[in-house]
Amino acid sequence: MTETKRKLPLRSAFTVILALVAALAAPCGAEAYQSVNKYVSNGHGYLNASYLVIHETANPGASAYNHTLLWSRNGTYAVHHVMELDGSTVYNTVAENRLCWHVGNGNRYTIGIELAHATNAADFAKQWNEAVKWAGDELRAHGWDTSRLLSHYEAAQRWGGSDHTDPNGYFRAYGKTWVDFKQAVAAYLGSGYVAPIAPTDGNGGTVASPTTTAKTGSGFGGTYRCNTGRLNVRTSPSMSGTVVAGYSYGQTVSLDDWYCISNGYVWGRYTSYSGHTRYIAVGKPTGGYDPNDYLVRVGAAQSTSAQARPAQSGYRAGRYRVVVGTLNVRSGAGTGYGVVTSYRYGQTVSLDGTFVTSGGYVWGRYTSYSGRVRWIAVGTTSGVAYARAC
Repeated sequence: MTETKRKLPLRSAFTVILALVAALAAPCGAEAYQSVNKYVSNGHGYLNASYLVIHETANPGASAYNHTLLWSRNGTYAVHHVMELDGSTVYNTVAENRLCWHVGNGNRYTIGIELAHATNAADFAKQWNEAVKWAGDELRAHGWDTSRLLSHYEAAQRWGGSDHTDPNGYFRAYGKTWVDFKQAVAAYLGSGYVAPIAPTDGNGGTVASPTTTAKTGSGFGGTYRCNTGRLNVRTSPSMSGTVVAGYSYGQTVSLDDWYCISNGYVWGRYTSYSGHTRYIAVGKPTGGYDPNDYLVRVGAAQSTSAQARPAQSGYRAGRYRVVVGTLNVRSGAGTGYGVVTSYRYGQTVSLDGTFVTSGGYVWGRYTSYSGRVRWIAVGTTSGVAYARAC
């Protein structure tokens, strides 16, 4: 008996072929988180973040979706994103340009994601893989590397205002550490670069033993001004030294005529009022003065910054839109001043009407949410525009 074969309609055959191609192209066992917009709050004001912070919900077994329902009823402490227990979905709950209350004094500098607290190893393993991808994708989208990736614990150490140590304990419960996570994200990005990691509280990650080369000499002692938001003071010249105090932007400290290099930083030394010797990171070992150092010697040359003078007419107070890919925000009107954040193409900023020229650029001024005066180059003195009034 002859078997009769039925031909598939052309459209059905084409559909089957496409499905086979897709199946062959997909990597075995590949997982991919899906990003879902489920906005629950407009936050607490405007945000122009420069760091990404990883949290865990500390609510074992509660799904990310349940957290979106909770935050929709009361969004006071909603975070920008939350990832499902098995990593399958990331819910975008607050726009990234809106301020969230999630990491103490670091709120105004950071975007946050909560990892729903998985209660079994299978879910955690899936979530870990997808969280690594998500963090890498987020860093890449902002043009950041792992120097902008922080745990809640690191953010608390950097800015204060929070005593949380997550996600260290959550990771440790499944045999992972924050160091592991940061290394995995670096590998996913393909850079191999892992930015320095803050000393842990003993709950996750380890810091390599410091390799210190002490050097003494003339010319290093003097008064230095803090050039960053928060700079820790430690009991030893290494990242493993205990944090005992901190300096904020603009504060000054008098350092001894001594320095050493440890953990990739140049450290200065001084004696506190209590009589104890304290250490503070001055900056990276670049071999000389760097305007981006954490501490800048008072009176040091600022690369044409001191040559600022009132700008020519044609500029006025108002809102300006950035018309270049990235526009740095500096602590002073000149390229010698430290970069504190940046604006991207299409973003806007309100300038207060004070404009000066310095180093071939026209600089506009505004006051940040922290109360500090900031400057951006709105263009060159030859007429090239980096930001335009809108």
